[in-house]
Amino acid sequence: MTPLLGLLLQGDRGRVAALARFETWHPELLAEFGFGIDVVDFAGIADKESTMGRIAEALELPEWFGRNWDALDETLGDRCCRSPRVLVLNHLEALVRADHRTAATLVQVAGDAVVGTESLVLAVGVPSGSEPGTDPGGRALE
Repeated sequence: MTPLLGLLLQGDRGRVAALARFETWHPELLAEFGFGIDVVDFAGIADKESTMGRIAEALELPEWFGRNWDALDETLGDRCCRSPRVLVLNHLEALVRADHRTAATLVQVAGDAVVGTESLVLAVGVPSGSEPGTDPGGRALE
């Protein structure tokens, strides 16, 4: 089992709704049914500080966003109250390799947000042309 898959499945991580290529979700259909889509790409991200920066940028959060786990938890809860959301975490495997602790906390916080509301779906995007647990060249991620 790859580190990413292990992280997503450990404990009660059944909260993660999907492990699939985002491209197969047909974003236009989700939008038609009223879902907002937030995509956070973790390619090149290696620590908590850059993780929070990438999330703030992708979700277009205000400058006063606290850039800590509690602030992220509140933000995800608030976003889902307005409309149902799909939160896609692309290239999460890169963060798992670079900073497993940050990746684990991110999955926990996002998973808790999924449990706390019925209007948030958490998806882990897999780069196009690759299978879960492999890089785009088809090599196993370890």
